[in-house]
Amino acid sequence: MRLLIPLLSVLLMSLRLLGTAVYPSGQINKPLNDTATFHHGFELGAKTFCTIWMTSQGEPREVAEYRNDHFQVTNEQFQASTVFMKSTLKIQNLTMNDSGIYDISCWYAPNPAKRRRVFKLTVYEPVQQPVIKTKCQCGYIDCNCTLHCQDPTNSSSAHWVILHNSKPVNNSAHKRTIWTLLGDTCGNIKYMCVLQNPADQKNASVGFWQLCSTSRYSEFLCMCWAYQKAVIIGIMTVIVAVVSILARFIFKKIKEAVLRKLRGYFPSWRTEVDNQNKEGRLGDMEMTSVKSKLKDNKAVLRKLRGYFPSWRTEVDNQNKECRMGDMEMASVKSQLLDNTG
Repeated sequence: MRLLIPLLSVLLMSLRLLGTAVYPSGQINKPLNDTATFHHGFELGAKTFCTIWMTSQGEPREVAEYRNDHFQVTNEQFQASTVFMKSTLKIQNLTMNDSGIYDISCWYAPNPAKRRRVFKLTVYEPVQQPVIKTKCQCGYIDCNCTLHCQDPTNSSSAHWVILHNSKPVNNSAHKRTIWTLLGDTCGNIKYMCVLQNPADQKNASVGFWQLCSTSRYSEFLCMCWAYQKAVIIGIMTVIVAVVSILARFIFKKIKEAVLRKLRGYFPSWRTEVDNQNKEGRLGDMEMTSVKSKLKDNKAVLRKLRGYFPSWRTEVDNQNKECRMGDMEMASVKSQLLDNTG
């Protein structure tokens, strides 16, 4: 409110001057040691005359003037930091004393009408890096964590922004302290503390691993929390497999017990099964009988060969004929070799 009163006084004084055109004022917020740029947009030349005034705490002071195509700083405070160019006025290396209302007035000879621009500059202390303090109270199921965003200078506004995969999903405006569950932090969730003033902004963030390190959980349990979905899926798969095997085994046992019970009530089922077993045993006996008969037949044939020598003589004659044929072939081969020699 104190800054608005001198601004209104300057505007009223300017309106009293006949032939003066006042352009809309602008608000410029800059941090300490930064550069403020005022875009006045006036044409400068040999016939241009300009004055620059600054009002701070209700006291107007001349800053500089431009005449005869030359810019001259008339206030020692702005001697080394002010640059007046064709369309802009720059004040470099800002200090807290540079905050105020700047009035730039220009007119062109021989036309006496003035044109003016008014700017309000506010210089702020730079925002410090925020400090995040965390505290987690853990139970058997989950941890309830408190996150506090602390401003070392207590001069900036603070709020929290919740990020999922680096994208903001929630903005807790004007809250320095928030609460969350450790289990809800999994899945690329981050909590970003933002400190800001109209001229500057800084932030810091905390994620799952930082919160888990402040809890009583070990590194192994933190990994289980971080990959809880994969762990749950793995455990459920094992449980389903074990239950399936047990169910098959139990179903088989129940089926056998039911069949045994039913056989007691229905003797015909038992008789039918016994007949099938008997048929199976009879089939095995028949196969054994056939095998024994074949062995007996082979023995009989060997014995018959002993009683019928003609069978044996015939075989011996065939073997002799084969040996004679081999000898004749050898004799023919030797004669051919002698003839060729």
